[in-house]
Amino acid sequence: TVRTNSNAFAYGIKNNSNAIKFETDHFISVNGGKVTALGAINGSTNVEGIGLLSSPIDLQGGTLSLASDMILSNQTTIESSGNFDLQGNAVFFGGDLTFPANITIKVSSSGVLDGQGHVLELSAGAKLIIDNNVTLTLRNMTWMSHESTWPIEMRSATSKLTLQNNALCFDRDLTFTQGQLFIHGDVFVTGTNKFSYASTGTSYIAPHSTLYFDTNSTFSYSPRLTNRHSHSERNLIKLTDKTSSIFFDECSLHLPDSGWQLTNGTIYFNNKVVVYGQPTQANSLELGDGTIANDSDIQLLSGANIENYGYVYVNPGN
Repeated sequence: TVRTNSNAFAYGIKNNSNAIKFETDHFISVNGGKVTALGAINGSTNVEGIGLLSSPIDLQGGTLSLASDMILSNQTTIESSGNFDLQGNAVFFGGDLTFPANITIKVSSSGVLDGQGHVLELSAGAKLIIDNNVTLTLRNMTWMSHESTWPIEMRSATSKLTLQNNALCFDRDLTFTQGQLFIHGDVFVTGTNKFSYASTGTSYIAPHSTLYFDTNSTFSYSPRLTNRHSHSERNLIKLTDKTSSIFFDECSLHLPDSGWQLTNGTIYFNNKVVVYGQPTQANSLELGDGTIANDSDIQLLSGANIENYGYVYVNPGN
């Protein structure tokens, strides 16, 4: 074996095919593939090939650049602020990951943080920044935040955040102020606080995907922070087709300004849902736009009870 006969090992490398460069009992490199094992990251680091990281990530204001995916251990920690240059790759969690208080990580190129079912926790003052023209995907995780402002800063209207199979757990009200949201899979908004959509960017719920507002949560739709949104901004959350859905389950919906229009997709109501809206049709919660192609499928489940303090306008095309 490699352990008992080093000469045979060297001979094997020289005479092996181009397809297989190196082989031991536990590792094969095909076509020059690389794996980088790191005990820690200190300062700016370029990682070639798949990265395996123990702990910690201590960027000290530098940049972590990935040429392939990186796999974290369950001991990995974030120690200081810096930049993630993901280059289209994914970082896979090995356990829960916490951003300590006042730590900032800027994502400078598109990629994925895949929680693998674990928790991403942003402590008070901690922040993720999504740079201009960058899409960050948060996938397969529970996202916990203890910050009173939106803890993922969208640097501009061209910044994009994709949530894929996430649970969002906040211990205070949060407002999404700019950029775009993309919902893939099942995304749950939980807790007893308010999630407000105040961006003037258009966001999308993908096919076979659901944005779910859980028990005691509150959703507010009011694009623009300082004045009323226009009539054309009443429909900035797009349901792609009938398999795209929004599920209201024993929660509250606030429409403080010019209302909200939903077309296409399926809207579910379950248990007691309280709607606080406006008294006129023009500023109503409007379901549909009067055309068959854009009809919404409204599902009142067996326990549904809509308590309405406003104007709900069902506007079908037939």
